[in-house]
Amino acid sequence: MRAVEQRHGGIDLLVNNAGGDPLREFHTMTIEENLRTLQLNLIAPVTLTHAALPGMLLRGNGHIVNISAMAGRVSFPFTEVYAAAKDGLIGFTRVLRADYHPRGISASVLILGAIRGAGQGQRMLDESGMKASGLMAPAGAVARGVVKAVTKDKAELVIQPGPGRLIRALMDYFPALGPALNRAAGATATMQRIIEQRGEAENISANYLQ
Repeated sequence: MRAVEQRHGGIDLLVNNAGGDPLREFHTMTIEENLRTLQLNLIAPVTLTHAALPGMLLRGNGHIVNISAMAGRVSFPFTEVYAAAKDGLIGFTRVLRADYHPRGISASVLILGAIRGAGQGQRMLDESGMKASGLMAPAGAVARGVVKAVTKDKAELVIQPGPGRLIRALMDYFPALGPALNRAAGATATMQRIIEQRGEAENISANYLQ
């Protein structure tokens, strides 16, 4: 942050986009592995925001965009810690926006559904051999969402084809709906198969190295 400020005279926009999840069963991972997931998806955005804010406050303007996910709301299988981090990022952004908007600093959060063509969603498709569904947004939609969040000063944007915001609200009222939809869509079975395939690949690799 100091290097960027020295070279360019300040940071006007911070986009916290890095994220990911090992997609393994929670009880099979060490607590250290789970904490690394929190570190990447929640602690890093909080840390970078904390570092960028003083300069933004000094100049009286700036915008922070955090990239979150629908994982917590739809109870996507085998993402306990990832979902906790992404839901935490939504809460962090809401309070940040409320506290600093009067001082010229805005904050927005993009809440992503499955993304086609990049990232974790595409990797799962590649591993499972499945084809992209109509419920996946293209990667370019995320970039356009960031631009819209900044130029229109949007508090929250849901990046998902169809009534994404309505689906998210329904999940809050009917929390059992998410797991039921996951089972009906085959997401739980698919994720279990991917986990098993990864385990087999790791065993083969370990045996080869021995």
